[in-house]
Amino acid sequence: MTEGQTKRQKAKALTTSRIAEAAKPLFEARGYDAVTIRAVAKASGYSLGAVFNCYVDKADLWLRVMGRPVPDFEGFVRMVANIEIASPEWGDDSREALISLIERARRMHGQPVGAAQ
Repeated sequence: MTEGQTKRQKAKALTTSRIAEAAKPLFEARGYDAVTIRAVAKASGYSLGAVFNCYVDKADLWLRVMGRPVPDFEGFVRMVANIEIASPEWGDDSREALISLIERARRMHGQPVGAAQ
C-alpha cells in the first residue's frame, strides 16, 4: 500500500489481495468452470458483495489472479478435432500428445478426464 491512499483504499487493496490469495488455490485445484464466486467468498472469509466490489465478475477475478484470460475449453476441443481431421496420417505419438493436452485442459476446467464432449 502506498502513501497517499485513504483508509478505504487501503482496506479495499487488502480485501482484494486476500480474495486473490483464497481464489488462486481454488482455481489451480478445480479449474475455472468448477469454482464459483460463492466458493471464493467463503474461502476468503468475505461476502459476495465484497468479492464483487473488488472484481467485476469471475472472469475478471481469474484474469487478475491467474494472469491469463479464461481458457476456452470448447474452442480448444474444436481446434484439436479439426487438427485430427486434417491430419489423419498422424502416428500414435502425435495422438497421445493431443490426448495429453486434452486431459490437461479438462483438469484445468474441473472436468473429469475422459468425460464426454
